[in-house]
Amino acid sequence: MDKRHTHIVVRGIVQGVGFRPFVFRLANTYQLRGIVCNSTDGVHIEVEGEYPNVESFIEHLRTTPPPLAIIKKIEINEGECRGYEDFRIIESVAAASRNVFVSPDIALCDDCRQELLNPSDIRYHYPFITCTNCGPRFSIVEDIPYDRHNTSMKKFPLCHSCLAEYKNPFDRRFHAQPNACSTCGPHLELYDATGQLICNHTDEIIHSVVRAIVHGKIIAIKLIGGFCIVCDAENDTVVRALRLRKMRPFKPFALMAGSIDVIEQNAQVSALERTLLVSHARPIVLLKAKKSSIASSVAPGLSYYG
Repeated sequence: MDKRHTHIVVRGIVQGVGFRPFVFRLANTYQLRGIVCNSTDGVHIEVEGEYPNVESFIEHLRTTPPPLAIIKKIEINEGECRGYEDFRIIESVAAASRNVFVSPDIALCDDCRQELLNPSDIRYHYPFITCTNCGPRFSIVEDIPYDRHNTSMKKFPLCHSCLAEYKNPFDRRFHAQPNACSTCGPHLELYDATGQLICNHTDEIIHSVVRAIVHGKIIAIKLIGGFCIVCDAENDTVVRALRLRKMRPFKPFALMAGSIDVIEQNAQVSALERTLLVSHARPIVLLKAKKSSIASSVAPGLSYYG
């Protein structure tokens, strides 16, 4: 049967969403050889193999991309076979245009959450846990294409264990650019209001911050995309103090909760609203407030919480 060489360019949100690992596994499923790489204008794929297999590969690519990918356009061109011996992910290339979309930051996935809370896992309580399916994307990008050396993670060389995951096609962290662990990645530090370092041990920091919030303190948490100013939403005195410091007399504050159960204790949640709350985006959702212990100064004069 005749061999076919096809060059495919995929445009859209296809970087930072596990697209190259997906293409790698898909090509091997259909016994195709070739390459895939990021570029400044999308993802470039070259495949060679039996005609029906290439057709099936392209159809699968169109209809069932990775869950976080959004394909805007696929360009297909035929050419002469180059004699590839296997299928590989290669170094990124620069194209004439620079119009690639980068994925937004993605909420922690269920797999990472399980690892985070598993005492036997190497990433137990590691606050910067991430994989191909979740974690920072847009907030760490410094240039395109989306590769580690083009992100703020370039300052953190992968340790042996993380590098093995990064190179393993069957691992959830295969080519996950923000991949890190407590050995090689960023870590937490706790400072007082004068800028003096208090602690740099993760568990001790978490416990100290929880105690501070419970005792009516205001905490600034530096996130990948800015600062989150945190206090106890049930303590009206501290919420009012925060309003004074922020010079924000009326605009409502957003609430954070660790579970849907906690949210439902304080607000009405429809099926659609629940779907939004647990989606990859984890957006702020406006919910009809219930009578609860939430301080009235969180959203003064309003009947909805964010």
